Amino acid sequence: MEGNAENLESPKGDPEGGGLPVAGPFRLRDLLGTGGFGEVWRGVREEPYFQELAVKIPRQDRRNEDALQRFETERQAMALLNHLNVIRFFEGGILENSDLFYAMEFVDGQSITEFCEDQGMTINERVALFAEACDGVAFVHEHGILHRDIKPGNLIVDEASGDPTVKLIDFGIARCNEFDELGLVVGQTLDGALMAL
Repeated sequence: MEGNAENLESPKGDPEGGGLPVAGPFRLRDLLGTGGFGEVWRGVREEPYFQELAVKIPRQDRRNEDALQRFETERQAMALLNHLNVIRFFEGGILENSDLFYAMEFVDGQSITEFCEDQGMTINERVALFAEACDGVAFVHEHGILHRDIKPGNLIVDEASGDPTVKLIDFGIARCNEFDELGLVVGQTLDGALMAL
């Protein structure tokens, strides 16, 4: 299920001049953001085809068992979700240092509140965008996942398709049910506690 192990050089760049840091097939270009447990980079795959995605790796200063378990929970949650209003998971792998990584849809947009303000949107237009956010959250809940960090900064408006589309991002502190070998929900959170929706 994991990709081939690859060396991840220093996320801040390679002082030896040996090239950009890598995660699996992706060269990491720009640090997009840092959260409590992970870093998100703009990653580019160049072979056998070009693809630009966002790549998330654990923060090097937060590498402990709890943080890595949270990262695996996040990655598993993302892998189960396929909805227009939820950031899309593409693939994951394992690095040479045993850290995990995963690649997801790259969304270059604004938070829902910034977008509404910048566009001078009417109340009805704002409600329509909020309804999209609710659709994404409802889909996530239907799949036994609690995001636990829903805020404007985690609701990004993507305009790549021409129409503004809300994307729910950052599942870093999500809780989700355990999964059996077929990926089906079996009823408990990954830490063993029963989940109440």
